[in-house]
Amino acid sequence: MFMKKLHFEIDIYAPSHHIWQALWEPNNYTTWCNAFCNDTYYRSDFNAGSRIHFIAPNGEGMYADIIEKIDIGGISLIRAAAKNFKDTVIVASVDDYGLFLDMITNQNGATTLEDRKLLATKAFHVSSHYDGAIFNYFNTDETIYKESIADGQVLRYGENPHQKGFFFGEFDKMFNKVHGKELSYNNLLDVS
Repeated sequence: MFMKKLHFEIDIYAPSHHIWQALWEPNNYTTWCNAFCNDTYYRSDFNAGSRIHFIAPNGEGMYADIIEKIDIGGISLIRAAAKNFKDTVIVASVDDYGLFLDMITNQNGATTLEDRKLLATKAFHVSSHYDGAIFNYFNTDETIYKESIADGQVLRYGENPHQKGFFFGEFDKMFNKVHGKELSYNNLLDVS
């Protein structure tokens, strides 16, 4: 007995970001997945090497791997351009397009060595974050932990007033600031 193979095809005329939002925006995802499992949701950062955890309301679920998205060419080009920052400008993230536009607008289309070094630093940040995500996917050694956190909160000062201090984590989920000055490193030590 042979199974009949069915093929369905549809053309969608919409920008890719609209399709992405329709599929993966949390409320939309829950709505269209109700056909399979009511109130299901997911957790993922959608970075290459990451996992998507599809979760049912009871907390059970399955993981899907994003391994097929591991890029070897593009990330190598980013590293090569960053390495050659003395002669090359690299803009590795859309987050830096505005910065680059300001640079070339304010300097008549030119960049300084300092500008190129700053953009190279940002490019190496992109590549190290990418590599960390892939490492975490493959890593089975529980004694090794790698995390790439880019959104540290600037504290009023570090351990001493002349030092810088930063907090990495979900500050607003742990603390509710009522009033007063910005926190310092010592204030956080006093709380712990």
